Amino acid sequence: MITPPSSQKIQRFPAFFMLGFLLLGSVWIWAFRTPTPLPQDKTFLTGQWASSFEKGFDTSLPLRNSGIAAWTALEFVAFGDAKVGALVGANDWLFTNEEFKFYPNEKTETQDKLERIVALNRRLKRQNITLLVALLPAKARAVAQHLGRYVLPSYTQNRYSSFRDSLLQAGILAPDLSRVLTRTAQDPELFLRTDTHWRPAGAKKVAFVLAQRVKTLPLELPIQHFASQKGQSQSHSGDLLKYVPLGIWAKFGPAPDTLETWKTEQVTSPNAGSSGDLLGDSSVSVALVGTSYSANPKWNFAGFLQEALQTEVLNVALEGKGPMIPMTDYLENAAFKESPPKLIIWEIPERFLPQP
Repeated sequence: MITPPSSQKIQRFPAFFMLGFLLLGSVWIWAFRTPTPLPQDKTFLTGQWASSFEKGFDTSLPLRNSGIAAWTALEFVAFGDAKVGALVGANDWLFTNEEFKFYPNEKTETQDKLERIVALNRRLKRQNITLLVALLPAKARAVAQHLGRYVLPSYTQNRYSSFRDSLLQAGILAPDLSRVLTRTAQDPELFLRTDTHWRPAGAKKVAFVLAQRVKTLPLELPIQHFASQKGQSQSHSGDLLKYVPLGIWAKFGPAPDTLETWKTEQVTSPNAGSSGDLLGDSSVSVALVGTSYSANPKWNFAGFLQEALQTEVLNVALEGKGPMIPMTDYLENAAFKESPPKLIIWEIPERFLPQP
């Protein structure tokens, strides 16, 4: 993790700061007679008693959480720092440190994933199934203009392009989404400020670019008409805000995002029943596999794909499992074995490539 100079200068102060809150909390407990209950049935000599008492003391200390929040607020306001796990860019943009970390075994991990994807592509080809990899660039790469004092380290510079080139050399479809998700003057923001994920605007843009590539393939997909409707916007507290736990001091930290909502539904075609319409074919010929970029309905990625392709998409993406496990689970599922699709779109975020 990259540690900003400001953090290095104040590393000696947190202990004194928290000690003051601990002392105040201890006085509070004693004054108002709210002692921590002594652990029962715990062995003193083995350390169980001390560990149990420490946990009970931590949870009963009234000022503990306030102290953590106050210190976090001080770090954020004075030095623009979040807790370990996130970096604060310009204008309160938050980034996961996973996109900046050095992974000693990156070469091995990346090669292993490449070989697994290539092997899977061969297997799918034998079943007449087309694989299209939607390789998503790191948020820090796509919105580098919001990084502020940070830059992507040199060892990450070619991570996206190198892996995509390897996919192409292996004959795997992999459109360049780093350009697609780099915002132009005509685009709204494509990523969330306080979250690791994209906005629906980013998901929609990628969906239509992928659909353009799919339409160049010799695939006959059943036509089912879909349309997306925009709903009311709502407040969204991104997953990176957990690294800025400010409590009652939240007004000094990053404000939640405003997230537009979208819903995609099937509609009746005015030409339904005509000779050129395959509406009678109800089989699902496209499967979407991936991570929370695809699984979370807030981004409506699967919905936008249905609208762009004008065919139904089976969404088997999973949250919190990375890109590999959802694919393994899907291929072992009865739904795949009994009714294999013609096309699998596999969404893979760049930041997972070097991770074990």
